[in-house]
Amino acid sequence: MRLRLFPFAVAATISVAAIGCSNAKPDPPVVTPKIVETTATLQQQKMCAQQAKVSFDEFDKAPTRGLKIMTISSSYTNHFDANTTTCYVEIFYSFSMDGGKTMTTSKVVSDAFEGRTYASYMWTSDRVKKYWEVKPTLCTVTPRNQDEIICQSDTEFDSLVLTHFGTGE
Repeated sequence: MRLRLFPFAVAATISVAAIGCSNAKPDPPVVTPKIVETTATLQQQKMCAQQAKVSFDEFDKAPTRGLKIMTISSSYTNHFDANTTTCYVEIFYSFSMDGGKTMTTSKVVSDAFEGRTYASYMWTSDRVKKYWEVKPTLCTVTPRNQDEIICQSDTEFDSLVLTHFGTGE
C-alpha cells in the first residue's frame, strides 16, 4: 500500500516546492482610474449663461448678405463643463429662404468664449419627400481630443451633443 501512495506524495512535494521556490512575481492589482467629475460653481454657470446669451445675440444679428431669410424660430442652451472649464452654447435656428415653401433647421454647438465649433447640424425639407425621408445635409460632432463623428439624424446629433457637451435642444 505504501508504494501506491508514493507517486502522489512525490508529485505533491514537487508542486509545493515549485510554488515555494518560484521567482514569478504576482500580478499587480488592477487599478481603474477614478474619473472625478467637477461641479460648476454658481458663478461659473452664471458667467457661462451670460456669454452664451452674447454668442446667441451675435449670431442672431449676423448679416445675411442680401438673402431674404424668414426666421421661423431661434433659441439657445448652454452648459459649463467644469472639468474642461469650457462654456458650450448650442444655437438652434429654423428658417426659410423661399417664403416658407421649404424649411431649414440648423444647430451649432460651439465654445461661447472662443467661438470654436464642435458640432454642426443642418436639415432642409423637400417639397416632394416626407420629412422623415430627408437626411440631414450636415451632421457632424467633434468631441474634444477625438475624431469627427458623422451622424445620420437629428436624434443621433442630439444624443451626441448631450453626451459630449451637456447641451441639447
